[in-house]
Amino acid sequence: MIHLRYYHPAGGSKDWFAEVRPDGLVIRFGKTDARTMQERFIPVSECHPDPAGEARSRANKKMKKGYMLVREQPSLAGVAPPPPEKPIRPVAKPLPGVSSVLREWEKENTENWF
Repeated sequence: MIHLRYYHPAGGSKDWFAEVRPDGLVIRFGKTDARTMQERFIPVSECHPDPAGEARSRANKKMKKGYMLVREQPSLAGVAPPPPEKPIRPVAKPLPGVSSVLREWEKENTENWF
């Protein structure tokens, strides 16, 4: 994601965001303090050479107009999620020697322990 900001000479500012996604590029823009922003989607087929390249090209054009880079972070689009972590505690296994009668009683009386 790329975040740019333009500071007006008379005060105030406006923001511009580019977010790379597997299906294309999302551009959001508007006043810095606005509750909502305008949003445009550019599909992969219209991104040249790809969504990341399109985002960089558009950001460079904005910076030539006076926008300043606030933050840039690598896109996670196309990156596989990390593998699931193993549980810290193993799942409890039935204890050997517990009679089936006691297990049956426990199923019926789980709410009446105290």
